[in-house]
Amino acid sequence: SFDVSNASFNILASKPNLILPNDGENLLTGTVTDIRWSTTGVIENIAIDYSTNNGTTWQSVSPANSGNSGHYQWTVPHQISDQCLVRVSNADHPEIFDISENTFQIVASLPTLVSPNGGEQLLSGTTVPIQWNTTGSISDILIEYSLDNGASWIAVTPPNTGNTGTYD
Repeated sequence: SFDVSNASFNILASKPNLILPNDGENLLTGTVTDIRWSTTGVIENIAIDYSTNNGTTWQSVSPANSGNSGHYQWTVPHQISDQCLVRVSNADHPEIFDISENTFQIVASLPTLVSPNGGEQLLSGTTVPIQWNTTGSISDILIEYSLDNGASWIAVTPPNTGNTGTYD
């Protein structure tokens, strides 16, 4: 003996839902940002890919995501583009995925010179501290100066190493 349902019903596949980045964000190269998602149903492993050409080609994040925690700490690659997307998919069934609703941008991390920044009168042979701020993540700052209004540039001696925000 058996029983039959009174009406038909649907069985839906488990599906990931991308939360971030999802709509026009500006991400700085070299910084760490959260990729966030939720899932409907049970998915054991989520694969994460990104595109810098509006989905024409995809690259896996590195290191690869493992499991399904709902978030991944992504180091934004040094690939400047305004046509970026993220895709989260069921690692066992890659045809089940979600993609960013709109493109976002990967923009360059930049140093900003604080001092000297123009108008100073510097004496030959003296040590002048150079200071800067950094937006984003830059591991090494090259410091150069010009004696001909920017037509040519000379590296400071000794060369700067790292990114401490100051050079003497």
